[in-house]
Amino acid sequence: MSKYSSYVLFLLISVFVVILYVNDFGPLQSLQQTMTDQFVAMTTPEGNQRNVVVVAIDGRTQDEYGSWPWNRDLAADLLAATASGEPKVILADFDLSEDAYQDSAGFTAVLAGQLSWMENVILPYDIALATYRSSKTNNPDHLFNYSLPVDNPLGLMNEDASLQVRKVFLPAEKLLEHDPYLGFNYTMPDEDRVLRHQPLVMNYEGYYYPSMSLLAAAIFLGVSPDDVRVIENKAIHVGSQSVIPINNTSAGFIRHYPATAFKRYSAAEVLGNDFDFGAFKNKVVLVAVDDPSITEAFRTPIEEATPKYLVTAGVIENIINQNLVDVKDERTGLNMILLFFLGAICAFVLPQVS
Repeated sequence: MSKYSSYVLFLLISVFVVILYVNDFGPLQSLQQTMTDQFVAMTTPEGNQRNVVVVAIDGRTQDEYGSWPWNRDLAADLLAATASGEPKVILADFDLSEDAYQDSAGFTAVLAGQLSWMENVILPYDIALATYRSSKTNNPDHLFNYSLPVDNPLGLMNEDASLQVRKVFLPAEKLLEHDPYLGFNYTMPDEDRVLRHQPLVMNYEGYYYPSMSLLAAAIFLGVSPDDVRVIENKAIHVGSQSVIPINNTSAGFIRHYPATAFKRYSAAEVLGNDFDFGAFKNKVVLVAVDDPSITEAFRTPIEEATPKYLVTAGVIENIINQNLVDVKDERTGLNMILLFFLGAICAFVLPQVS
């Protein structure tokens, strides 16, 4: 028996490693995550990205025009000035929820009036997650216009295949009168607090809706929400223009860009007299607040603190440029066969080595 004890030992170790692998053993999972992060960091695209530009309501802007939050008539001026540059998409990435003061003072009406002639503006909305999928089915006003088809006969994915949402917080009703585009705004890092994935689809009252990043990329590519098709656990097809690999929760893996990758303009420049609005032509213009005291930031595989609006810009560029990473999280049979094969080699070769 002692003749075969070393073989049996290595085979048992192989079985043990496979069991740990299948059950997401922490050190193995951490090693795989580290290798993926290093790959992403080494292959980070260099140079300015050509499709997305940022208009930042930054310190300079707030020194000149007042601290954020602004009255909505000033936000209207900024969006109108941006629209004059003829961008393909404007993403107003800031809070536009109901506000009694803004309504009574007439500022919400001013913003609504400006939005009435802009056909390419996306307004974000927040969501509250549910612990399970509701059986309720509804097609809410304004939001239902942007529901996504799912590629199966029932039009319904597995319960865990997307975010489950119990409540949505849409922009002020006055701002929805002319049916602007609506995309949900949600970001959540992994368990180790590193942001690697971006949810692209959520389920609300029986229908699926796109994130603001997915919607912005689709509009830029000339694809309507009706032509954005979700294939469960596999991919999202943005018409024939882009195919986005997704995991089993309909989240895409983010290939992050450094902050210097995006052309950035201060909102003070845009509101000034000498700005060249040709810089916005045929771009996605992301208008966001850049203030360290209120702007959320995340640790990513390439930087310790990336502002949330730059994460959004990165996801949009990923989709438009097809600069996507397909990370397989599931434990495939091929991987387990490979582990057994390596274990068998160790079992029969290593005992022969003195």
